[in-house]
Amino acid sequence: MKTTLLTCYLLSFLASVLQVLYVPVLAIIVVRSGYTTLDVGLVTGIASFVYVLGASTASLTTRKVSEGITVTASLVMALASLVILYYSHSLALITAASCLALYSFSIFWPSVESILSVNEGSVSHFSFSWSSGTLVGSVFATTVLLVPPELILTAFAFITTIMMALSTSLLRLKISVVENVNPGDILRGVWELSHSWKLSFAYAASLGGVLSFYPVIVGEKHMFAWDVSILFFSIILSRTLTFYFFDKIKHIGVGVTHSVLLLSTLLPLPFVESPPLVLLLGLLAGVGQGILYASSLETAFSTAESMRTIYTGLFEASIGLGYTLGPMVAGIFSIIGIEYTIIASTLLAVIVALIPVRGRTNSYKDK
Repeated sequence: MKTTLLTCYLLSFLASVLQVLYVPVLAIIVVRSGYTTLDVGLVTGIASFVYVLGASTASLTTRKVSEGITVTASLVMALASLVILYYSHSLALITAASCLALYSFSIFWPSVESILSVNEGSVSHFSFSWSSGTLVGSVFATTVLLVPPELILTAFAFITTIMMALSTSLLRLKISVVENVNPGDILRGVWELSHSWKLSFAYAASLGGVLSFYPVIVGEKHMFAWDVSILFFSIILSRTLTFYFFDKIKHIGVGVTHSVLLLSTLLPLPFVESPPLVLLLGLLAGVGQGILYASSLETAFSTAESMRTIYTGLFEASIGLGYTLGPMVAGIFSIIGIEYTIIASTLLAVIVALIPVRGRTNSYKDK
């Protein structure tokens, strides 16, 4: 069990290094291929919608094959998508490659989460491991603007190959979820935990807008290039620390309203050119995002084991939906001005997080 958990934590770390950089790289590839910022929102939005479909139906896949096989298969698809993107220049091929990449992630994460939950993995340790990966990836965020995309994609392919080798140790795992999953179970899961899904959606809508458009804003406004790494690093650092201390944070009365206020600090970001202030805004927003994510995942992990794959899939689907609509809404508002992209995605996240919903709620109350 210990080896399985360590493998999953390491895979989560490496996958997050890739995923935090993938969307910014994709955005730069679209722009440098001669397309518009509206196209950036369109491509990332479509790919993220594929993520939603894949994650929400991941339980149907793992019911037929083990989660270990699903993890390895997802990495094979991820490698194939990188090869396609490397040679893509048309918007259609770029979109197709990004859809395949996001689909691979959409079945990777629910499978890893299911393995962890069945083997009594820790929400805090899992969140810390993948967020540490995004923290490392954020350090290299500025390379998106400075290094040719082809070189970055080659590095991505190398990391993915290492992950494929590591994942082979999971192939021996048997199918851990044997329930007869049907669409009705998925719909019931959407309703029962709707309170949690809105939080993970808000987390992703906010982050998706930043990942997709902040590098573009910095490039078009000729701002300090390292602002990209400063922002990504600060958001992910504070989010990682929030995950680590989440068990203590949730017991001191910090709630959704507080998280939304912290998230709102991203609103002035497109107009800020001072690196220390960019750092401060990132740190505050990261705490808000961390609380929203961890409180939602905790509910998914605490459900009945027989339904665990369904709920972890829906958790990832809600994140994918946030990554879909956040950049899409941001892309639409880019017509007004590039600065309005992050404002639009942040407001979307705030509004959804504050919408009152019914259904089964978790122990993390709105305050």
